Amino acid sequence: MMIAASTCMLQPRRMAMMTAVFALISLLLVPLAAGVDVELPSFAPFLLLAGMFAALLPYFNWRKMYRLRAAMETGILSFLFTVPVLVLTYCAMRLGFPLADDWLAAMDAQLGIHTPDIVQWVDRFPALAWILDQAYMSLGLQLLLLPPLLALFGRADQAYRFTSCYFVLCAISSLIAIGFPSLGAFGYYGLTQADLSNIDARFGYEFSDSFNAVRNDPTFRLSLGVASGIVTFPSVHAGAAVLCAWAALASSLLRWPMLALNVAMFASAITHGAHYFVDLLAGALVALATIMLVNRLTIPGTLRAQSVLINDRGAPATAA
Repeated sequence: MMIAASTCMLQPRRMAMMTAVFALISLLLVPLAAGVDVELPSFAPFLLLAGMFAALLPYFNWRKMYRLRAAMETGILSFLFTVPVLVLTYCAMRLGFPLADDWLAAMDAQLGIHTPDIVQWVDRFPALAWILDQAYMSLGLQLLLLPPLLALFGRADQAYRFTSCYFVLCAISSLIAIGFPSLGAFGYYGLTQADLSNIDARFGYEFSDSFNAVRNDPTFRLSLGVASGIVTFPSVHAGAAVLCAWAALASSLLRWPMLALNVAMFASAITHGAHYFVDLLAGALVALATIMLVNRLTIPGTLRAQSVLINDRGAPATAA
């Protein structure tokens, strides 16, 4: 059964394309404002790969293969958004605000939480440490595969919303992070690999060189080879875990496996991502706000479950 497209302000696909335009504008203008020198040629192979897949889109459209078109578009968008997201995070840190680790640790203490205690408890259980390690590293794969899978399963609207939400989440997080640069909980508490038996501490420290360079080196130049996640508060891993779990609710096949995976990824932001607990709370709140914003822009008032759906043959359902 097809459901007529409603009078929502924006269709999810149009929202995703507008988000892509905004991402491109931010990629060009924000580094100039923040004083970050971006080595754009280093991203060329990344962009070339996306362009090769994008070349298939006219064929899918001509053949009316709408599910494949949606799968390809959302996969490409999610892949491409990685570039402006990285640039925005470095621009945020370039502004050089004072380190916020003392305040973040104090907020954890107010909640009765001490990060090293959690990390060392998990480290006692090799299987749990391995599960959380795999969950932490799954973010890139989830961002790449979840939108196309949603589209192929007939949930193209949710796939487009997810891609928009991901960029908006990262943009808002980068804006907030300007005032809260942080070395991370491992660096703050002096927790090193020597203190751990089963947890790989590399994610807690591998960003530190580029984090310090973008803040302190006037000649710093951002290239893909040195780029890594450098935002601590809010936690993008935690926020993305909320987004992925929410997006997968639209598919009965993906719902429960993705929920389990992203509960683990959310928790792993402390044990493997060297985040403070308050980072996770902030990331979750930003994600929820992002979901509400994108839903409000793409789904009308009392019809939050509708908008443009996909019929059984894969063609967009239009007004009847």
